Amino acid sequence: MGRRGRRHPDMDEPRPEGEDWVEWGGQLMWAAGFTSGGAPFGVTVGEFREGNARHHRKRGWVHAKEALRYVVANLLGPDAEVEVGWVKRIGQGLHRDVYAAEVEGHSAAGEIRRDLVALIPRADAPADLFERTLREPLLLKRLCDLDLELRVPQWSTMVLESQKPVLVREFVRGAPLDLRAGRQSRVRPWQVVGQTAAAVHAVEPRHVTGLVPGFETRREHAIARVEEIEEIAGDPLADDVLAWILGNLPRDEPASFLHGDLLGQNILIDPVDPQRAVAVIDWEYSLVGDPAYDLAIVTRGVRRPFQMANGLDRVLAAYHEAGGVPLTKTDVHLHELCLLGGYLLDALQGDHPHPADQVLNHLRGALRRAEKDGNPG
Repeated sequence: MGRRGRRHPDMDEPRPEGEDWVEWGGQLMWAAGFTSGGAPFGVTVGEFREGNARHHRKRGWVHAKEALRYVVANLLGPDAEVEVGWVKRIGQGLHRDVYAAEVEGHSAAGEIRRDLVALIPRADAPADLFERTLREPLLLKRLCDLDLELRVPQWSTMVLESQKPVLVREFVRGAPLDLRAGRQSRVRPWQVVGQTAAAVHAVEPRHVTGLVPGFETRREHAIARVEEIEEIAGDPLADDVLAWILGNLPRDEPASFLHGDLLGQNILIDPVDPQRAVAVIDWEYSLVGDPAYDLAIVTRGVRRPFQMANGLDRVLAAYHEAGGVPLTKTDVHLHELCLLGGYLLDALQGDHPHPADQVLNHLRGALRRAEKDGNPG
């Protein structure tokens, strides 16, 4: 699941700043001094960039720069000359940081000028990230061949940079969807999420066979989710949660293709024309499973999804209106509780940003709402 991190000065490639930088002979130079004729002497901007890359060789932007350079050089051939523009971090996923730059390359074979992004794994990346990254370009190519009601990156590849699996793809323009109602003019986030989820779930699983992991039925996916959190058993609240989940498993209906991380930063809208088909990025966690899971990733068991008292009702209505699989609030609540159970397990192991007591309170409220929605009378 994606997240946004606080910006830090060393996330981007350093740029030349300050009054000591002057333009001379068509290029920037950091002037250590001037000759008697007025010409500056010192460090050129090229030398400045090379020095920063050597000094900060472990930084994400350095790995991104090398990955972008390698990909374009590989496309153009051995005689390619490649120039990578200033690299900037533009986002943060669960285990990867996203960097972007304009890349130009020239060779006898032709020339390339593209805005590209490189997704750099962080130290906390799981062992299966290599396999996920290897699959993602193949999945994107398959999705591009289908008649989807949404946009996806049209070009991508995987490279190894410092033994890390790096996804390089085209830069997709758009504003990340703000999941809070009223934050983006003329945009109803619950409607965008519902329509996007329905479009994803309309992809027949046979089209992605061998490209993503998955389950035969919705029930199999739900049972697997329960097995992941059974270690929380022992606490009275956790036992009640597990009992509720096991008592509300979905039927053995066919599973659907899922995005797996359908958060706002992965849904890009056109800021000029919100009616244009949205773009969906970062398909790393795609799978075949229970479609209620994609909605639960968004609602997360909070009291007011989209900061609205009836947010869950609204997103389900939008989803069904767009042709989504028949789902109930109970279906979504099940995966919300599984998600929160996972958070609790992480918190108990000291691997969650919030203390266990806070996660327990969230879990308690989510269970109460699930019980109420299942017994409205």
